[in-house]
Amino acid sequence: MPSAASRAGRRCGWTCVSSAIASGALLALASGAPSSAGLLVAAQQVPIPSGVVRAARVELVGPLDAARLATSVGELQLERSLAAGETLEAWVPIPADSGAAAREARWRLEGPRDEGGLTLGRARTLLVLDPHPAYGELDPALAARALPQVARAAPLGAAVLAVACFAAALALALAVRVRGVLGAALALVVGLAGAGLAWSLRGAIEPAQVRVLEALDAAPVWLLRRAGAKNLELEEVEGPLRVLAPEARSALRIWSDGERHRVRGEGPLVVETPWVATLERLDPTRNEFEPLTLVQRRQAGVWSVHGNWALGAPLPQQAANGESPTAPPWLMAGLPPGVEVWLARRADGSWLRWVGRGI
Repeated sequence: MPSAASRAGRRCGWTCVSSAIASGALLALASGAPSSAGLLVAAQQVPIPSGVVRAARVELVGPLDAARLATSVGELQLERSLAAGETLEAWVPIPADSGAAAREARWRLEGPRDEGGLTLGRARTLLVLDPHPAYGELDPALAARALPQVARAAPLGAAVLAVACFAAALALALAVRVRGVLGAALALVVGLAGAGLAWSLRGAIEPAQVRVLEALDAAPVWLLRRAGAKNLELEEVEGPLRVLAPEARSALRIWSDGERHRVRGEGPLVVETPWVATLERLDPTRNEFEPLTLVQRRQAGVWSVHGNWALGAPLPQQAANGESPTAPPWLMAGLPPGVEVWLARRADGSWLRWVGRGI
């Protein structure tokens, strides 16, 4: 029979090993799942002036399994299987910084081939849209605003593994010290509590996609922006759009099936579309614009928080408890001094950033 001293030594050894595992797990958690501040893409004041995607109408004729093209900006992979004789026309986004580059890009087809090795299917670019004239009407102040701030993809796999190791280490340490059902239950409870505490250390993660309507008082055209971290879904490609890729603009990868389109890059991606400004301006006496929530206003350099603002209603009174602005920091970055500013949530979940021109 082992002596009491040897049993105590083994318990101490297991406890030390468990503590080492727990410490290593916490260290891995700190390095593998940083706080939200480390994940955020910094807001930028002046994005690149031109877009890196062109909306194009293409024609596919079967038989084929997929079609691809490459440009100096990136690659498009059009995955649409067609049987012999089937034809498809669709709007797709082509990664190119000019219409000429989009038109000259050559298609590579996958699918059945003849005896000479030539593909039996065909693909061609029918039309490449020019930039919408409304872009020329945009006030430079709109394009110069800080880009929406989004979160990069978090390494959840490493975080989950670290949490599991931490919980297992605590459970093992307790199970060695306390035997029986009570010990196992206590080990489980403490292990879960430790795992929850470790998971909470990850910090909050910002939304992966953000939308904001950039508004300027009396401007005829506003700017609607949608930003994503490395990935972004494109909609209504046949309409006006401008895709900005501030980082590694030559490494875009676009996947499409003719109806859905996804862009992937090395850093933040921003889709800009012109938005015809409404004639109804924000007026404290009556909301003639649209229902808004989380309304915040800056006058004479002082912020006030007003909460929800229903359509047709006057601006609610300022919050009595003296709340400070709760909008994301990037919304307040780079705002011009000495002018009136409105920040609010729209009904579709996007943000409104309205700036006056001053006196």
